[in-house]
Amino acid sequence: MLFRSISLNGLAVLLVNASKSEVYGSSPIALSGTLNPGAYLLLHSTVFTPPSGCALTVSLGTAQNALQNGAPDAVVVIRVADNTVIDAMSYEGTTTAITYSGASVACTEGTGVPATESDLDELGSVSRLPNGTDTNDNSADFKFTTTPTPCKANVP
Repeated sequence: MLFRSISLNGLAVLLVNASKSEVYGSSPIALSGTLNPGAYLLLHSTVFTPPSGCALTVSLGTAQNALQNGAPDAVVVIRVADNTVIDAMSYEGTTTAITYSGASVACTEGTGVPATESDLDELGSVSRLPNGTDTNDNSADFKFTTTPTPCKANVP
């Protein structure tokens, strides 16, 4: 849970294809604005309409399948000026570091979310559960849920 306002200016999201050790899609996705306490940033496809009340939303610019689902892949938030990793989530296993803009960028905190938690036939998403938990170990911090919670606290 965010307890203070933070500026997203100068941050970007990298979508990482681990099998090729490279970013893909519209990466990097520049972020801007301020995220206030209790608010959430929503990355979404163009066919999804964010619910009213979403603080910040960023379209991934594609109709569907904007995030790859191959073992493993990752989503990483970096500070653009020096490629410092702010947060990272590797799913379907542990993603190794990649070279991006001449720098090594870590794509996993601890151990990645195992395929048993992220490669399911059910509709749903891998979410930070309990909401706001960050132990710097993806396998402990993220779980699969069938309950959609865009712009709200994650629930199992």
